[in-house]
Formats: sequence, C-alpha cells, structure tokens
Amino acid sequence: MQRNGPLLSFQEHPALFLDENPLRFDPVSPAKDSSHVIFDEVNCDIFVVKDKGRRIQVRSEKEKPFIISLERESDIKSLRFSLDRKLLGIKRTSRSVSFVNLDTGRGKEFQQTSKSRATAQLRDFYWTGDSEIIFVSSHGFELYQIIAQRQQAKLLKNISLTVSFSLYCSAAKLLVIVSSLPMTTLNPFFITGASIVKIPRLQVEAHGGTLDEPSKLTNNDTLVAVISIKRLYCDLRVVLTKVHFCMADTGSRISSLSGISQNRKGGCHLSHVLVLRENGRFMINIVDNLVVVNSQFPGASFIFDIKSRTSRRITLSHSSSSLRHAHPSYITHYPIIPETRIAQRSDTFKGSGILRVEPYSRNWIAFQPNIIIDPAVDRLIDSLIRRTNARQSIICAFFEALTGQDAVDVSCISRMFNIVNRAYRDEKHSFSKVRQQSISQTDIYVHLFNKIRDEDCLSSRVFIAVVLEYIRSLNKYEISIEHDIYDLLISILADEGNYYQLHQLLQYHVIDDSKPLACRLLSIKSKYKPALQLAMDMFKRLGDSQDQIFHVLVAENQVISAMHYLRALGSTSAVSQPGSRLLSAVKDTGDTQLFITAFEFFQERSRSVANDFAEDDYQRFLAHKKKLQQCVDSSPTQITSVANDT
Repeated sequence: MQRNGPLLSFQEHPALFLDENPLRFDPVSPAKDSSHVIFDEVNCDIFVVKDKGRRIQVRSEKEKPFIISLERESDIKSLRFSLDRKLLGIKRTSRSVSFVNLDTGRGKEFQQTSKSRATAQLRDFYWTGDSEIIFVSSHGFELYQIIAQRQQAKLLKNISLTVSFSLYCSAAKLLVIVSSLPMTTLNPFFITGASIVKIPRLQVEAHGGTLDEPSKLTNNDTLVAVISIKRLYCDLRVVLTKVHFCMADTGSRISSLSGISQNRKGGCHLSHVLVLRENGRFMINIVDNLVVVNSQFPGASFIFDIKSRTSRRITLSHSSSSLRHAHPSYITHYPIIPETRIAQRSDTFKGSGILRVEPYSRNWIAFQPNIIIDPAVDRLIDSLIRRTNARQSIICAFFEALTGQDAVDVSCISRMFNIVNRAYRDEKHSFSKVRQQSISQTDIYVHLFNKIRDEDCLSSRVFIAVVLEYIRSLNKYEISIEHDIYDLLISILADEGNYYQLHQLLQYHVIDDSKPLACRLLSIKSKYKPALQLAMDMFKRLGDSQDQIFHVLVAENQVISAMHYLRALGSTSAVSQPGSRLLSAVKDTGDTQLFITAFEFFQERSRSVANDFAEDDYQRFLAHKKKLQQCVDSSPTQITSVANDT
C-alpha cells in the first residue's frame, strides 16, 4: 500500500492505494488441486505449494520466479528461506524441520528434530541469520546453528517456558513468546547471533470470557511490527497487540499497542490505544510510520499517528487495578482523518477486458509492514465466461496470459481451461441454468494455438505443456477431443524431434486412438522408425481397421506378414480385394518365386473366402503365374528376366 496526496484531500479522495506493480502468483484452490500459498514475512517470498508438496513455486521481488522440486509428497505447513537465501526450511510435522541446501542441489534434504521433551509440539521456526534458526515448541524455544556442509544442526541455547503461540520481527530481532496460562503473558526476547536477551514480560487482559474461563489471545489477534520514528538516530520498535478493551464512555472495542524501546531497558508496557468504533475483522498495516487499520465491514480504513500531539493520555482507574499496576497510563488515539478507503484497482489484459481487484476482500491476508495477499485473485476467465459475446475477449485473455509480460505458468492456464471446458460441457448438456459463453475446440485451435504457432511467441516446451493441459482438461469434462488438437501436438513434438515424449504419450494412451492419428504417425515413420509400429498397434486397438493394416503391410513390402494376417482373419476378413492388391504389389517387385507363392496362397484361400479379386484380375494373374511357372521349369536362370519382361 502507498500513502498519497495531501491531508486536506483525504476526505474527498482515497488516501490509500494498492501498488501499481503487484507481485502476481497463480490463484490457488486447496479443494481442487491441494495447492496453497505460504508467505515468508522476513524475505517477502511467496511460496505456492503444488503437486501435494512435491513442487514449490517461488515468487519474489528480489529475483525471477523459480521452481523447487522436492523428493516426496507431503503436507507442508511452513516454508522459510535463510537470510542469505541459501537454505530453505520446511516444516511438515510437529517434531522436526527439514532443510534443502540450494547451493548443493535442490531437492536434497536433511532434517533436524526438536530436542524439547517428547510431548512438545513444534509450533514454528524463524531464521535469525544466515545459519541461525529458532525452533519454537509448546514447551519453549531452541536456538540452533545449521552447518549445511555437514548436514548438521548445533544446539546453541534452549529456554523452557509454556508457549501458546509466538511472533517474530526480523527488523527488530524480536521474538515474542505468548503464554495464556494462567493469564495472557507476552515474553519478549531480543536475539542477535548466538545471544538471547530477555525483556521483562507483559501481562494483558483480553476482552470477553468469564472469571472461570477468561478470554485468551490467539495468533490472529496479535502481531509484531516496527514503526520507524527517526528521533536522535534511533527507531522506536512497537509490538501491536490486538487486545480488546471496553471504553466506559463509548462502549466501543479498541486495539492496544504495547511499546518496546530500542535500548531494551524500559521493558514492556501498554503505551497506546487506538479507538475503533467498528466491530468485525481487522487487518493492520504500517504505511509511512502510520498505523492503518483495515476493516472488512463496512469496507473502510482508519489511519492513526501514534506520535500525534492531539492524542490524549489516560490514567487507568482504580477499577482496573491489575492493569494500573503494570501500565500506569496509556495514550488514546483517534483516526487522524475520517474513515477512508483503499482505491479501486484494475488489472487490464490487452484486448480482453478488465479484472477488478476487490478491496477488503474476505480472502485478504495482511502481513507486515504493508503487504496484503489475496490468494484467490485472477478470476478474469471465470467472469468473462458468464458474459455475452465474450468469445474474442476470452481468447485474448488466454493469449495474454501465455505470452504477455506477466505470463502465468501452466498450472494457471490449466485452471483457465477447466473453466471454459466446464462451461462448454454444461452448455452442451444444459447443466447450467445461467447462459454461459461457449468456447469450442475450434476456437482454441484456430484462434489461440494457431496464432501462437504462427507468431512463434511461445517456447516449444511450454507450448507442448499447454496443449497437453488442454487435452487433460477436455478429458476431465468428458469432451471428445477433435483430431486437429492431437495432430497439432504430434506436429510440435515431431518438429522438435521430441519423439521419446511422443512415444510415451502414445504408449500410456494419453493420446486417444483414431484412424487419422495412426495415418499421421505413418507420415513421420521416415524420421522415427518406431512410428510405423505405433501406428499398426493403434489400428489393431481400434478393431475396425483391417483394411488399413493390410494396406500398410503391402506398402511396406511385408508380403509374408500380409498373408499371415489374412490367414488369421479367415472368413471374418473385411479387407477389400486383398488378392488384387497384394499380387499387383508383388508383381511390381519382379520376385518370381514370391509371386508364385502368393498366388498359390490365394488359390487355396478361395476355397473358403470369395471376392479376393476384382473382376478379371484372377484370370490375368493366373496367366502370369503360368508363364512364370513355365520359365522356372525350363530354365531357372531366366526367371528374373522373364518376370521383368512380363
């Protein structure tokens, strides 16, 4: 988010704006493909976990997107890079953290198990340096040094205390351990290298609950941030704790900020209270040293300046004795301007329409200091599919998503294909009550795939993957795949000489059998010899291709194999005039003995099967056979010359 414009204009214009160049990532759908997003607040990395934890897409402003492939499928709960980005920590279980050394090879892991008691549950982990890491469990935290070259972890320090949850601020090197027994207590620690400095703890009371069951804070109610206020060359570090108090004069819920000074001598105390006259879910960000509280209902933002001179200091009354003992006074703050809104923002796809980013979406997740993530953005295709006359816009959206400056990866294109193919199926079978735009295979083939191929604007590797995803999506929604799609795939693979992948796709029946496809394979047999056998196998699986199989055998001069094939078919043969076709081919070879053998085969076959020859062909071949036989009997050495003359 950005702060923009003079204060006087805030009431008339939005005071907050989303970044014009957001970090985009593929939308996730845990229910559909088990993908989910993990954000590393320290390095500002977005991890999109795919393929049940085997593949991790990393997006960051610091470097180009890349993929990390892991050794096994697993449920990944947390991911974080070390500060030098050479080690990746992966939390899968409640007892250990695995590490991937990105310098020595991605995917090779080693593991470190928490050394706390066996009943302890590993809550989280935080990198405090290039090789230093903290394990936070339910019974305390441990500081380790990771020695990547040896694939070892050295325990530096171990502190035991009850842990409900933890918070860490890398900028302040501040770890906050929150304990809710018997009442909510914040235990701050400054961690630098191998040293740990404990700060006096802070007790807070949460709103609600009863005397027997007091309300407790959760990690959703608390966050740690840094407000940089340059005064005498030092920064004020602040812990923002969403503790609910009830103001006697208004009855409104408010949020408190517990300040921690940088010199680490004053400890923790309740220092600021932000007055909010709204209930519901709040998200807090820090923008230009201002505290911005975003309320999803009524969809507004409230801006506070904790150093404002108009703030009011309040001394706690005698009725709040427990708080008065720990916090003699605190400063209350009201918004510095009336409620404002984050400006509406749109992402435009060339020639395809506009995708509006919904402010205050229920999908939004706030991170510090000024980051908002929407895991479900990028709904353009889903929106266009319900619009009338949007066919061209949808095709353009696909083209831009594949070839534009902010091109998405294949998994996102796969979801887009699913949307249009599901709509096509529903429209065809009248499953949908709402009229939807129907995108046919012809639309995709002619206006998208052909355009990509003609303009050569996509690498062959990616293009092949996109076509395969389209085929997968069509199969998913039980839509018969047209020959043109398969023909395009074979053409791309053949042009790139990627015959091994083509062979695998055919062998494992990723590509459906058809006569046109088998004929297409025959056309590349000169470049890839196994294509002939692949085509023959496909003809055989189809079950209605006797004539085509016989034709191929004859064309390949496999006369004996052709006769064996006819013998195996017997009276069930559906081959048209096999005698005329085979004997004509043998005659052209000039092989006398082979012709005599083939003719005698058909003579014997005529006793059980009729119509092997076209009209008058039998008599013509019989006369030729007699002439050849006479030459064989009179002079075997003249056989070849006679056969050629004939």
